[in-house]
Amino acid sequence: MTTATNEEKTAQPEVEEKDERLEQAMEIVHRNMAWAAGGGLIVVPFLDIAAVTSVQLKMIKELSNLYEIPFSKKLGRSLIASILGGAGSSALAYGKVGAIATGSLMKVVPVVGTVFGAATMSVFSTGITYGVGKVFIKHFADGGNLEDLDVEKAKKEVHNTAEKHVQDRNNARSTKKGLFSS
Repeated sequence: MTTATNEEKTAQPEVEEKDERLEQAMEIVHRNMAWAAGGGLIVVPFLDIAAVTSVQLKMIKELSNLYEIPFSKKLGRSLIASILGGAGSSALAYGKVGAIATGSLMKVVPVVGTVFGAATMSVFSTGITYGVGKVFIKHFADGGNLEDLDVEKAKKEVHNTAEKHVQDRNNARSTKKGLFSS
């Protein structure tokens, strides 16, 4: 009985440490989602995409530091390009990446295009950043590093997570509208 009690005492700090680390990781993701939303508001077409990609790279570096994983800027960039390129290919059929590119390009149309493009880019940038963050948190928490990430699996997870995030956000908006209409 004493042995089980000692094992339970040993396991509890480990669980608390994992919970605390996950909480810190999600704080990193949420903070970078806000930066990505701001990047989506940049009015210069495609500069917005570059800004959001830079935010995602910074987020991966911060998560790497949190999980004590060696970080390589070159490898990080390559992973983002591979993940989002693949997520983009599969998402194109659903209009997600098409919407992002359209959102960025719409900014060249005075006033209406700028407003529509900024809103579109801001929403999709937060969703994709959330998806990338969740994938890296899970991978690092499972003991992975930048070199052993399964890019094909990550593409699917980012796509699904980002799509769900955007849908949840849209559902929340429609619920709020419903509250104020009679």
